[in-house]
Amino acid sequence: MLNILKCQAIYNGNIENVSYTASIKNGSIVGLGSIDSSFTGGEVFKATVPATATLETMEYVLVAQDEYDYDGTTIVEDFTNVKGIAFKGIHLTVGDKIQLTKTDFTGVSAEGKYLIPANGVVTLAVADNLTGETRLAFVIESITATTGYTKSSAVIARVISC
Repeated sequence: MLNILKCQAIYNGNIENVSYTASIKNGSIVGLGSIDSSFTGGEVFKATVPATATLETMEYVLVAQDEYDYDGTTIVEDFTNVKGIAFKGIHLTVGDKIQLTKTDFTGVSAEGKYLIPANGVVTLAVADNLTGETRLAFVIESITATTGYTKSSAVIARVISC
């Protein structure tokens, strides 16, 4: 589950419509590919998966669609963006803050470690340092947060590079 704590894109409209070839969770990171011609009535970009070759140059967006109930049974904590339905991709700015459940990224979190895009997946990964030449990086500021009705364990992270 993703909570946006501070995000300039919400106020300045730096938000894109994005589609993906599979279901995708909020808090995922994707690149913007070509225009998806299967959608009409607006510009929708095809999401691309982070790749080692583009980690240093690609501007990634944060998947952050408003949670809604597709079938009357979805719990907010379990919300997933369904394949074939466009979702919001938010451009990030240095200083933006998010709260992300610990099950929505890979690795063991600790304050002062980093969350970065990983090769071939849309989930963020914990890194000890930023020697991997990535354009997007969050620093983990807190590992004691909880979120949602079920009080799931979460981290608070701030964008330090984008």
